Amino acid sequence: MVRLARPTVSYPPGYNAQLIGSYPLFCSRNSGLVYKHLLEYRVFLGKGNRLPSIHSFETLQEAQSFLKLDTTDYQFIQLVVLVEQDGFYLECPKGPLYFKDTRYRFFPDKKRYSEWDLGYFENHQSQPSFSLF
Repeated sequence: MVRLARPTVSYPPGYNAQLIGSYPLFCSRNSGLVYKHLLEYRVFLGKGNRLPSIHSFETLQEAQSFLKLDTTDYQFIQLVVLVEQDGFYLECPKGPLYFKDTRYRFFPDKKRYSEWDLGYFENHQSQPSFSLF
């Protein structure tokens, strides 16, 4: 069962349509608190002991339309959002920033890609309000 998007959250198209499908396949998952750009929507289809097939789309609607095709052959199906993070926060037991009972460290000069589940994306739509620890 694939989780559907909440209608109250904005799901913009991929940042650069020319690059859809060209981003790294291996990246962090549900990590960090903020993002700079939403790059693409990815659908993972997996079965057996094989690597999943990955399908990339510019819009959420395209990805959801793809999922309406016959996917009963697959053991798992996952729809994620690929985001670009230009500076990011990671949980760190000794981090100087405190947010929602967790300590974080900020990496300001680092850029990376992260795949976010729809729920994770929906819960990270605004800049967190930190306090110093």
